[in-house]
Amino acid sequence: MLPKDKEFFQFPHLFVAALGEETIKEAYRIINQLHLQGIRVELDYEGKSLKSQMRRADKLKAEYVLILGEDEMKRGKAALRNMGSKVQEEIALKDIGEYP
Repeated sequence: MLPKDKEFFQFPHLFVAALGEETIKEAYRIINQLHLQGIRVELDYEGKSLKSQMRRADKLKAEYVLILGEDEMKRGKAALRNMGSKVQEEIALKDIGEYP
């Protein structure tokens, strides 16, 4: 039986918002890499719109959202948004394990 309070729930450090079919494959690779580093990551598995994914990330109280679009992925980049400060920056995909 689960406890009545939800203190056992840990909020994700990062929510990955993947936009487009090709980005889903890269998103899986990223979350696998980050899980191995002990980083709590969530992903939208339904392919919803960016707005919908951002609402879900906010509801889950994710600290950061990694926005991975097809154009950015072709350039080896992604947008990393701090959900607290709302500051967004572009980062290299190869550096994701080093953020935040």
